[in-house]
Amino acid sequence: MRGLEMQSIAARRTASLQSLIFSIASISIHLKGRETRLLRELENRYGNFLTTGPGAFEILLNPSAQEPRACEPVAVPQVSRRGQTWEFRLHQARAEFDGERQRAVLQGALSVFTFDSFLRIFLTLLLLERDGLVLHAATLRRSGRAHTFIGRSGAGKTTLSRLAPADQVLTDEISLLRLVQGEPRAYGSPFWGELAGHGAEVELPLQALYLLVKDRRTFVEPLRGAEAITALCAHTLFFVPDRDSLQALLGLCARWVEAVPVCRLHFTPDETVWEVLANEGCEAPVVAAGPAAGA
Repeated sequence: MRGLEMQSIAARRTASLQSLIFSIASISIHLKGRETRLLRELENRYGNFLTTGPGAFEILLNPSAQEPRACEPVAVPQVSRRGQTWEFRLHQARAEFDGERQRAVLQGALSVFTFDSFLRIFLTLLLLERDGLVLHAATLRRSGRAHTFIGRSGAGKTTLSRLAPADQVLTDEISLLRLVQGEPRAYGSPFWGELAGHGAEVELPLQALYLLVKDRRTFVEPLRGAEAITALCAHTLFFVPDRDSLQALLGLCARWVEAVPVCRLHFTPDETVWEVLANEGCEAPVVAAGPAAGA
């Protein structure tokens, strides 16, 4: 009887792994596949983002019999579009996403690494349609609000993250942001750098965006207009070369600059940065006044 009970538990476990639903930046994704081992690995990888309920977007995993070759150089992902269909070419894999049916098929020599690469690109497309950005940035929680620190490798994202308590770090590498009814919001991210965290599905109001610059002293320099838009666009992960998508990204960055303060943060790598931010902060965006009544 004990053996039959254990077999029943194992059968239920296997059945549950044929379908995973997780939520990232309040976007629910329904993952389906027959490869139990891969799904179990993905469940472990994104475990903090698992949720229940229907997934808005479906991703079907169709792995080939070929195992991923770890020694093969990783090529730059390529993304193209045919009408409502997006095509992805990734490391030893390819995918198609039907925007109208909200369904993607990922196939080839699949691994957690391959899926992670696909998901980053996939989210850039989904978030763009939802006033969202995927930024090369760290996001930290301070006093119930999020602060996002933008910069390429070596700019100080991880250094700054290490100066904060671990439970205040939403990510040290890839930040997920959305405008929700015009209000800037930051989300927990499964994409990390050196700190190798797993993240969690949290949502916080976003206080400000800071462009990181290592310096001999710490101070805040407001950015406005074209300079702020350029900085934001330059640090947004984006893989789509077509003109319409790039134009949409530029317009979205302009809306973000109107919605949230953007500053350049000159800083030395010590805890005085938090004192400076508390005292100086980052100025709210300046909104041009309309014409006076009766003018």
